[in-house]
Amino acid sequence: MPTRARPRSNQPSATSRAAPMLAAPLLLALASGIASAQPTASADTSDGAVPTPPPGQRDLLGKGRMTLRANTTFSLNADLDGEGDSSVGRLGAGASYAAPLTDSVFANFSYDVEFSFYDFGGATGLTADGDPVDSVYEHTLSVGFNGRINPAWGWFAGGGVKIAAETGANDNGIYQPIGFGGVSYRFSDSLTMGFGLGVAARLEDNARILPLIQVDWRIDEQWRLSAGRTIITEGPTAALFYKANENTELFVGGGLNFREFRMDDEGPVPDGVFNDNRVPILAGVDWAATPNIRLIAGGGVTVWQEYQIDDSSGNEVSSAESDPSGMLFLRLEASF
Repeated sequence: MPTRARPRSNQPSATSRAAPMLAAPLLLALASGIASAQPTASADTSDGAVPTPPPGQRDLLGKGRMTLRANTTFSLNADLDGEGDSSVGRLGAGASYAAPLTDSVFANFSYDVEFSFYDFGGATGLTADGDPVDSVYEHTLSVGFNGRINPAWGWFAGGGVKIAAETGANDNGIYQPIGFGGVSYRFSDSLTMGFGLGVAARLEDNARILPLIQVDWRIDEQWRLSAGRTIITEGPTAALFYKANENTELFVGGGLNFREFRMDDEGPVPDGVFNDNRVPILAGVDWAATPNIRLIAGGGVTVWQEYQIDDSSGNEVSSAESDPSGMLFLRLEASF
């Protein structure tokens, strides 16, 4: 890879230094999404396609439950459709606390952080120096609620805020409020579906409004289909699970990921917006090592990916798609 030529700020921004400390006092005031708060159908992922079994497997009545998680993903090098190539590695961690407010109303409080490390080589179709961004961070604080209207109908709602920027970016214009809500219907003991809407503020663009569709279908004792994500976790996913034994599930699934970050004010597009959109198709294994510890691992292919750069006024500066590329993922989760 060529040596990076553009200057970087030597000091991280105030927000990048303060965000972890900011998370603690706000943790109980903000929220998680449908995937964490909805007890009848969910899917959670480390990079948009690694599903988590439904929270219905966990007994929340009468007590709260803390979950700690850590994950890493690596997308292998891929050629861009113009000049150059790119790869990206991500490290993430988070914590959530789920608890009943009443016998029929549940709450989930969550904080997640993710760091992404991009490696561009000669991507002159995106920026003149071929190196649009280096390292970026994303902090998400959220709260979600769900409850039962009657034995068949349920509801969910929540919101939060996301902070996403390149290291060294200005603090202005990096906060993205998020909200969602909807209803679910239990057709039988084996099938629950939900529908709602999610709204997420954008950096220098109109808010993104997405339908939220959830499916939790236990086809038989070994097979189940799970679909549905919140915009808090970057996009929708769907996965088919096979129960190999009491402690192990195999799965194959796909998703749609949206990420955007405020760019460094000393970079090639000062205070611009870097967009990373992709569609991964993954397969893996979900192993319950103990009743409280789970390991999720696997790999797959990013079948479509597009980078887009907008200026500080929201006007598109450049864009480039990349060839399909392989990716690997690993996630560890502990609950108590």
